[in-house]
Amino acid sequence: AGDDALYINNSGNVGIGTDSPSDAFVVKGGSAGSINLVTFQNSAGNETHRFYTDSANDGVIETVTNAGVTANLIQSSGDSYFNGGNVGIGTTLPDKKLNIVDSSAGAVTYPLRLQNSGTTVGTDVGLIFTTKTSNGGSASCVIRSESQDASGNSSLVFFTPSSGSALERMRINSGGTVEIINNTSPKLRLTRGTKQYTSRVDNNNKFVIQEEGGNEFFVVESSGNDGTIYSQYGDLLLQQSAGNVGIGVTDPGFKLDIHGDSTSGVMSVKNAANARDTFRSENAAGTRTFNIGNDANSSFRSIHAST
Repeated sequence: AGDDALYINNSGNVGIGTDSPSDAFVVKGGSAGSINLVTFQNSAGNETHRFYTDSANDGVIETVTNAGVTANLIQSSGDSYFNGGNVGIGTTLPDKKLNIVDSSAGAVTYPLRLQNSGTTVGTDVGLIFTTKTSNGGSASCVIRSESQDASGNSSLVFFTPSSGSALERMRINSGGTVEIINNTSPKLRLTRGTKQYTSRVDNNNKFVIQEEGGNEFFVVESSGNDGTIYSQYGDLLLQQSAGNVGIGVTDPGFKLDIHGDSTSGVMSVKNAANARDTFRSENAAGTRTFNIGNDANSSFRSIHAST
């Protein structure tokens, strides 16, 4: 029986290369190597499917075009690929290289999961998006999930390419904090229609808000424990028609309400030259009614103007 090319046992099982087929149809190869166990041919006599073992005796399946080109390859130990068209999961009409469809009306579905089974802090899993460059190289953007601690908290991290390397640009941590990262010129741009506004940190570590390509109209900077807010160009206005501004008080009762407790004074106002008004009051018509300032001799002067 061992020399028979085809063997059928009492149970009706068919064996090729074996006289003890354990299943309905069994093909047994010889020594390890790329030996076709089963092939299928089309009407022209060309192979369209191949089932064989590789040099390690591991299983391999190929589908082949009529021209003899392997379109799809599945290896039990080694690289596999699908290169014959689009691949659909949950659909018979895939319109992209990989088209995954999961239908569950009224519910959120998660048809794709990427998982890193590592358990240490800093374990990452992500996606890489690569495009080819005109000089034959490649550039990659990366989105990845990065574990923050042993409690299961993770950050979502975004990278973009720069001079051949993928650099971190934005991070959203488990607490919802969004961090924009750029050690050269970090910038956030907001666009609506033709208007563009940017906020950025400049080379002097000042936080700047400006119209794109225009002047810096709002600047925040700090020195030690002191903070400053000012307008780089033009006037800095605090405008709220129904509100007051308080300094040293949390419930201001006037448009500008200043409270303090200092032996050296609560407020200091200086005019850079004499013979000028330091304070000026006008009525609703814009007519001056009261002035306080210095005269040409640096002496105090007060003027009451008639209305």
